[in-house]
Amino acid sequence: MNLAEYQTMFEAEQRHFWFRGTRRVVFDQVRDLVDRPVQVADIGCGTGGTISQMPAKWTVTGIDVSLDALRFTSSRGHRRLALASGERLPLRSASFDLAFALDVIEHCADDGAAAAELFRILKPGGRLVTTVPAYQLLFGPHDRALHHHRRYRRGQFRSVLVGAGFEVERASYFNTVLFPPSAAVRLAQRFTRPSNGDTSSVSVAIGPLNELFAKVFDAERLALRGVDLPFGLSILAVAHKR
Repeated sequence: MNLAEYQTMFEAEQRHFWFRGTRRVVFDQVRDLVDRPVQVADIGCGTGGTISQMPAKWTVTGIDVSLDALRFTSSRGHRRLALASGERLPLRSASFDLAFALDVIEHCADDGAAAAELFRILKPGGRLVTTVPAYQLLFGPHDRALHHHRRYRRGQFRSVLVGAGFEVERASYFNTVLFPPSAAVRLAQRFTRPSNGDTSSVSVAIGPLNELFAKVFDAERLALRGVDLPFGLSILAVAHKR
């Protein structure tokens, strides 16, 4: 990702519905750990918005491949940071209770190696919460702007995690309600190149719809407590190391 995309992320991730909604969805998957003093690795921490929302009792280490991203994270007051690729983590084996890899694995040329590293750093019984974008058919300017290598189907992503040694507790699509209009836009973008080059959809100003879409995400968060969703723009997986 270029500096402009990181700047956009830094400015938007505390208010944009997608960042807010995704954080609430993934944190809800480990709500039993909120009041426990656990060691957490945030792999691909970006500009630090997710770390900033983590419970006070968690001790969090952030990893990112971009020095620009880590500078933004540091500006939020976080200090346990390291510059590294997700495929080669400078972290001790079996040292974390919980790892997040939120929209990270699609950035890695070798997704199997990234999943294996996540497995390696977790303690026995440790949990992984991870998300990736769904459906290669939708790959377009947004993905190129963010330097994605691919998008996934649910079974394909599950196989990557199982291949690394994880036991997958659940794998579900999400961002389901907004899928039809968003997918239509992504498909249209495949056949039209913007005059200013590829940019991510995060840069789109959505104004008063922001709060409405945040409520849609929250409804999905509650639904995911009981069921897996059959389609969506993203995939959520929760797995553990035996």
